[in-house]
Amino acid sequence: MSRRKLATLTAAGFLAAVPLCAMSAANQSAPATAAASIESVRASSLNCSSPFTAPYAQVQGAASVPVCANDTWIYDVPASRSPDSVRRTETHWGTGNAIVQYREGQTVDHEAIYTGELGQAGQDDDDWHVLWQMHGPFKNGAWHSPALSLSVRHGQVRLVGGSGHPNQDWKNRNYEWVAPLTTWTDGKPVRVRVRSYLSSDPSRGWVSAWVDGRQVLNQWHPTSYRGGNRPGTFYPGMDYVVSRNGLYRGSQGATSPTYRQVVSVRLLRAG
Repeated sequence: MSRRKLATLTAAGFLAAVPLCAMSAANQSAPATAAASIESVRASSLNCSSPFTAPYAQVQGAASVPVCANDTWIYDVPASRSPDSVRRTETHWGTGNAIVQYREGQTVDHEAIYTGELGQAGQDDDDWHVLWQMHGPFKNGAWHSPALSLSVRHGQVRLVGGSGHPNQDWKNRNYEWVAPLTTWTDGKPVRVRVRSYLSSDPSRGWVSAWVDGRQVLNQWHPTSYRGGNRPGTFYPGMDYVVSRNGLYRGSQGATSPTYRQVVSVRLLRAG
């Protein structure tokens, strides 16, 4: 955990502050569309001695409730004959019964070992799978796509952000950025550490990343792949963000997979 004192919010307070219909707006490449409602649940913990707690969890699209067994979290999206376009099973990290909030000017340092079975959808460009994200509301109550997330798409483990920037043009995607970190292979564990200084000032906000102990980004200032805009790592007008892991997946222009998808996360660092 960061030495900087972090603000916390009880799970009950978080539920009261967040309109559930708004929290589905984390689509990685397009404005949110109608999706199944999000349920607030309690994660299940079995034989977990990890110091990190998950006081709050969400499921959507008939996904399973997150379960921790032997210090590893399991996020399961069961097979379905008619799956929703967006499905989610996520935990929000905290201490005790409080969810930790991060605000502008703080540094987040997150590390985990990810293993999963995503099937062909993990190799396709029309399917996205968010494994970790820093997501939160704007001060006016609006929810946009996250400023920083770790996802699997097109066979890559990648950092993604920018699409929720207030100046984003959805037609031109002028603030979106992508930083590929490594390839994704079903069944093969990958250890990813992300350290980021959260700032809406593009000259100050940066991201560093390590894959299996090897540094692949060193205080990089995110830059969009169209237009060269720099959205920072915390959007102007944001209130706070919360760190969450899981499997949040969607399909764009493609049929959602009917088979089971599952991701396991062994959390090593969350602060």
